[in-house]
Amino acid sequence: MRVSKNSRWKNVSRNIKTKLPLAIQIMLFSLTNTHTGTKFYLLQTKYEVGRKNCSFLIENDVSISRKHAVIEVQMVLFYAFEYFHAVFNLMQSKQIN
Repeated sequence: MRVSKNSRWKNVSRNIKTKLPLAIQIMLFSLTNTHTGTKFYLLQTKYEVGRKNCSFLIENDVSISRKHAVIEVQMVLFYAFEYFHAVFNLMQSKQIN
C-alpha cells in the first residue's frame, strides 16, 4: 500500500478582539492498494492491521499476525502570528517516522 496526503485551504474568520483572517490547512491521508487502485482515506486516528477483526484485513497470508500492526494518524498544529499585518495562520502538518 502507498500512503499519500492531500491538502486544501479553507478561509474562515475568527474573533480575537477584532475579526482577523484565519487560514486552515486540512490534510487528508490515504492508503492506496497497489494491486486494485482502491483508495482508503484515513479519517480516524487509529487503525489496526491484521488477519482478523481489524480495520485493514490482510487475509490468506500466514506471515501476517491476527493483530499485526497499528496505524496512528497524528496532527501537529503550528501557530504563527505576523506582528505587522495582524494575521493569524493556523497550519496542520504531518510527520511520518
